[in-house]
Parts: sequence; structure tokens; C-alpha cells
Amino acid sequence: MFNHMHFLPFPAKYIQQQYYVHNELFKKYILLGSWMNVRNTMLIKK
Repeated sequence: MFNHMHFLPFPAKYIQQQYYVHNELFKKYILLGSWMNVRNTMLIKK
């Protein structure tokens, strides 16, 4: 089996960084989404 990483135009470290950044943003997005849900249900209950 050959390594696919050699064929990529940018180094693996860059990919890992990008993945990490996207992961963090995704987590924040999920948190924001759940917070909005909680807020909406509280508004509806009033």
C-alpha cells in the first residue's frame, strides 16, 4: 500500500491544524445551537 499523503499539495501538519480549527468552530457552533434551543424553549414556556 502506498501513502496518499505524498500526493497532497500541502503538509499533513497543516491539515491537522485546519481540522483542529474546524473542530473547535464546530463545537462552538453546537454549543451555540443548544443554547439557542434552551432559550427558545424558555421563551415559549413563558
